[in-house]
Amino acid sequence: MKYSILAFFLSVSAFSFGQSDQILFKNNEEKEVVLILDNIPTKEDILSYKLPNSEVVMNIPMYKVQRLTLSDGYILYEDSEPIDEVKTTKQELLKNNSIAYDKIELKNGAFIEVLILLEEGQKLELEEELKYKLPNSPYSKSIKLTEVSKVILSNGLVVYNSLNLPEPQKTSNTTNKIEHQNTLVSEKNYPNIEAVVQESETNHHLTDSSSFNNNNSQSYSQTQIICSKEVETLKREIDYRAVVLYEQILKEIEQARTIYSNASFSETETFKKKLFSAIDDEIILLKCNEAFVEAEITIYVDTLGNAIEILDEVEDVKQLRLYTTLRENSIYPYIRNHTFNVVDTLFNYTKQIEDFFDSYQIKINQTNCPQEFEEVLDIARYRFWNIEKLIKSKYTIYKVPIKYSFTSKFQTWIYHNDNVQVKGKGENIKVTDKKILNEFKENLGKKKNGEYQVGICIFSILSDSIQMSISYVKQKYIHYIHIGSSIGSFIPLNNTSYNWKFGEIMPLEGMLIFHRFGLFGGYGLNLTDPYGNTTLEGSYLEKSKYFHGGIYLGLAQYFYFKAGYCQLDSEIAKYSNSIELNRSNFNRKHGFTTGLSLVFPVVHFEGGYNYIFNSPYVSAGLNIPLNK
Repeated sequence: MKYSILAFFLSVSAFSFGQSDQILFKNNEEKEVVLILDNIPTKEDILSYKLPNSEVVMNIPMYKVQRLTLSDGYILYEDSEPIDEVKTTKQELLKNNSIAYDKIELKNGAFIEVLILLEEGQKLELEEELKYKLPNSPYSKSIKLTEVSKVILSNGLVVYNSLNLPEPQKTSNTTNKIEHQNTLVSEKNYPNIEAVVQESETNHHLTDSSSFNNNNSQSYSQTQIICSKEVETLKREIDYRAVVLYEQILKEIEQARTIYSNASFSETETFKKKLFSAIDDEIILLKCNEAFVEAEITIYVDTLGNAIEILDEVEDVKQLRLYTTLRENSIYPYIRNHTFNVVDTLFNYTKQIEDFFDSYQIKINQTNCPQEFEEVLDIARYRFWNIEKLIKSKYTIYKVPIKYSFTSKFQTWIYHNDNVQVKGKGENIKVTDKKILNEFKENLGKKKNGEYQVGICIFSILSDSIQMSISYVKQKYIHYIHIGSSIGSFIPLNNTSYNWKFGEIMPLEGMLIFHRFGLFGGYGLNLTDPYGNTTLEGSYLEKSKYFHGGIYLGLAQYFYFKAGYCQLDSEIAKYSNSIELNRSNFNRKHGFTTGLSLVFPVVHFEGGYNYIFNSPYVSAGLNIPLNK
């Protein structure tokens, strides 16, 4: 018989929603139940189920089941062998006391009314044990054939006759004790505990003296075992105390479940990873806000895995508003919507249950009918079997640390032909981290050799590991090599020692600037012409030679400080009313010059002061920029 996997899921769904499935037993009895299935059952399995509105799990061997029908009408299992109608009819008739029982005659002359359990074609041998059931009892018992004289079926057929049949014993004051052994039904396989509770104890007796005639017209006397009243009293006490202990254990378990237990390390770490993954992007947005927090969130979880209370303990924080926003908008909603794994606890009451049975075993053995306690003890054993070693979920505590820290700092980085270094006080430090290099180059834009101001965010998120990212890159200096020249003019002032005009003395110079340092040098053109003047008055430079040289120092991206040495060799002629009064054949003066230069790619401008001429100057020129 083939079953689709769909049937299994249908059965699980039926259990989940509390709908009733149906079991048809081999005895033609049908029950509405809720099936508990791990897989599609086979004839060799044990079937578990619950009665509607009951939490007690019952078990029954599948060989006793004819058909399993799910709540939607789907037949999950059906035995290929048909129901034994004859046997079923007989059991029903026995249940209604409408037919005679089978009988076992003992060698002491007593006999028992029973239901013989014989397989088809089975022959009883002297060394075997005979299996039977008491009326209305689900229990299978057995007795050695060495103690049996005859076995007589309800139709009078003698299926066993001892060769050495003793004379019937007639005793009026002697109580005969018959021991029986429970051989078939165990606590775990017992299908219906309610049926056992309702089983009549009056069926567990030996019939009083009477005669029974079979086809051979033979009569046998019977001896009754009379149990004292204390037996019934003790049975009721055992049953009552078992129920009390059962309810007491259940109450203790439920109370223990409400006591919180800490989640295991692995469960906590698993939840932390899920939470951190959910809020990581939100925390990244706080980068470079100069914020940090160190807190611990405690989550109280019920047995269903739902968070019922959340406590937050903040130990240290900067910019609390940012953390509060993160907590209320991201952390708490995730926790409330998450289903947690709870702590499963083993409640072991084996010792307590064993002590219970041991305490009554002595009393039972002291009675004259210890066999009468079998069923009440079996009921108690089955009840305790459900809770002897019970695994239940408990209230659970999860403690999750929330830690992050963001700090910013600024550094000067040097970019040169794809090599990146951090400018240090001593040696520069080469940047090798690929992630950081990629972030830097993405923020760099046009890749020009030079120095850049870099904003760095150093942070740790939900762990102690330190990370770093580039927040921004700003150009500081572009490394240029400038090669150029310029021409300018001194500007005469009232305190000038010599008579000349703007544009008559013009410095001509060349320059070479490498990155932030440069050199310059040049000479001066003297275009003064005293003879061209109609009236000469004062001192005039004649036959002059001027040159200067110095250095450039970078102040900013395009600004340079300029300073240098200058020298003037010339003849100085003094005139009064165009009449030359005297002339110095040779005069050399030393001085220095300073100024500021604004150097752009291609063009540059300068201005400064010359201490030989005691006059300011201006110049302009062209240059060739090389980004090297």
